[in-house]
Amino acid sequence: MFSKTKGIIVVLCITALVAVSMTPLYLDKTYSASLPSLSDKSIYYLGDNVAGHQCLIASNFFMLRRIAVIVGSSKWKTVTFSNVRSKGIKYKEYRYTNDGYTYHVNKYKKFSNTTVAGVKKQLIQLLSDRPEGVIIYGDKAQDKDRAAGKASDHGILITEYKNGTFYGIDPSHNRNGKSKGIEKLSATTIVTLKGVTHYMCIQDITYTEPTPTQATTKPASTTTTKPAGTTTKPAGTTTKTTTKTTTKPTTKTTTKATTAAASTLKIKSYSYPKLIYQGAMFDVKGVISSNYKITKVTVSIISSKGKTAISKSAKPNAKKYNLLKIDNDIKFGKLKAGKYTYKIVAKDGKKTKTLVSKKFTVSPSSKITISGATYPKELKQGQMFTIRGKITSNYSLKKVTAGVYTTSGKAKTTGTKTLKTAKTYDVYGLDDDVLFGTLAKGTYYYKVTAKNSKKTVTLLNKKFVVK
Repeated sequence: MFSKTKGIIVVLCITALVAVSMTPLYLDKTYSASLPSLSDKSIYYLGDNVAGHQCLIASNFFMLRRIAVIVGSSKWKTVTFSNVRSKGIKYKEYRYTNDGYTYHVNKYKKFSNTTVAGVKKQLIQLLSDRPEGVIIYGDKAQDKDRAAGKASDHGILITEYKNGTFYGIDPSHNRNGKSKGIEKLSATTIVTLKGVTHYMCIQDITYTEPTPTQATTKPASTTTTKPAGTTTKPAGTTTKTTTKTTTKPTTKTTTKATTAAASTLKIKSYSYPKLIYQGAMFDVKGVISSNYKITKVTVSIISSKGKTAISKSAKPNAKKYNLLKIDNDIKFGKLKAGKYTYKIVAKDGKKTKTLVSKKFTVSPSSKITISGATYPKELKQGQMFTIRGKITSNYSLKKVTAGVYTTSGKAKTTGTKTLKTAKTYDVYGLDDDVLFGTLAKGTYYYKVTAKNSKKTVTLLNKKFVVK
């Protein structure tokens, strides 16, 4: 997999280049350490003398480094190519833990439609919720380093689609002393999505609280006390020392009945979700212990409206209980998109205690669609045309643009509407701005794009002719 002449994989990265000094996208945990921008070339450098035939491993390395920076981990540099390779990645799902964060990477999956258009559509949808990127692979992925007409198997990490273009970083250009950084897809060795058939990506992210360490107590200072009653006379004087022993009366101690010990009910080595995608799973784990027998343990998921979405209880009747025993009963994959609270409550012979209560989000994929759209196919010079089409988004729309462009992509006549909270918009509102009657004879494209809080999508891109 992947030619020796090329090195390892192409990794495609975003040009949005979010500076990670802002609040992390996924987690509320913050760090005081200064973190690099995602545009920093050093994040992606694979090193010197890196061998080929490891494209999936290298793709995962770049994806895991990016997410470590995005969540705000000061230990992002400890994600190395070597320790990612040690996971033995071979088209299977796995979990990678770094600095308390566990990233669950899904197994090698096939795109639902492996045509270039099908891969592009599904990939853009996946990227809308994954700033760390999506790994793509194909047995016949196009490679411009090969002889014309030939292709080779190849894997890459794509991280952004912007204004009709995918961007990224090519490891072939960022290893063994080379560091070009961000490039357009067309400048990388994979060139296009032709031949791409499969993908891998992060399914969910969890954070495990570190086990508290006991404070080290310093020994009490040793003080040397001069014996009482000792008198020192000047030199040359005979000293008579009389030692008088005083015996204190014996103290009579009355011991009250020992009171019952306080409960030590607690949990350790537990994890909790911060953000998961609709349909993804999450591993329930943690060990609950007490100096009394634990009579009941309940793991539940509460909606933002206070309703119980999922709940499972166990009656251990023991002083220790491992939550893995009820993991299969807490099906996160059935949750609808929204905000929830993950709660663990335990009861022993002395008290009932909430051990974990953490908020998390189930994120839906961003969807923007257009219906009832009209577009020209052939016009006479000077002829007008009325544009229509209802745009619908599951996130608030930010901007809608409709216009006519030349075959080289130059705008001829366009209209743009900036929105704030609307989730629908009819492009008829831009009809007065798109002046088809001003067009000279020639071939053009009528394009409609929409942007919501998650992504920008080209909804229409139709060729037409003015005669």
